Amino acid sequence: MTRALLQQAFDFILANPPDTRTTRMNRLQDREDILAAIREYLAQPEQKPVAWLHCIRRDSDVITDAVKHVWGGVATGKEAQYTIPLYLHPKGEE
Repeated sequence: MTRALLQQAFDFILANPPDTRTTRMNRLQDREDILAAIREYLAQPEQKPVAWLHCIRRDSDVITDAVKHVWGGVATGKEAQYTIPLYLHPKGEE
């Protein structure tokens, strides 16, 4: 899910409060838990890819982000097909 889509969902939930007369308390708490989780995620800086995986040779063909930037518009053919971004694990999640 992209950050923009998650932001839209967050804004929609905030803009459409539940009817407290007909909504059970546990559902109201679930809503608050969801909003808190989304808030926490959106507060984190957006991660940048650290490497790129080749779109066809996925078993072993990877380049670092620095190499991809150096190649820039120079790479053609097979070399230009590093299109799958790879990210680091968030700290604390191994």
